[in-house]
Amino acid sequence: MIDQEKKQIVLKIEQTHMEKELKQDIETNYRQTDDFKRQISELNDNNSLLEQKLTDHEAELSLAKQSHYSYLKTLSIKKSVHWQGNVKINQKNWLKQKTL
Repeated sequence: MIDQEKKQIVLKIEQTHMEKELKQDIETNYRQTDDFKRQISELNDNNSLLEQKLTDHEAELSLAKQSHYSYLKTLSIKKSVHWQGNVKINQKNWLKQKTL
């Protein structure tokens, strides 16, 4: 009987020890889960900031592109006007030379 009681005591001690370890594991898992949730939240915040920066940068590039095209169009118009002016001057010079 004493042997049986010793076995029960040893089993009870082992059970208590295992329950304690299990409880610690569960607490550790909760802490890790909370840490992971916090990290995910931080990553989501950072991702949102990066997406906003990208959107802003894309908008800036679009404006720069529009400005560049506008500048090229202005240059093209100026070149065309200058070319037309040269043609008229050349025509006048040609007419003057022809009449001389």
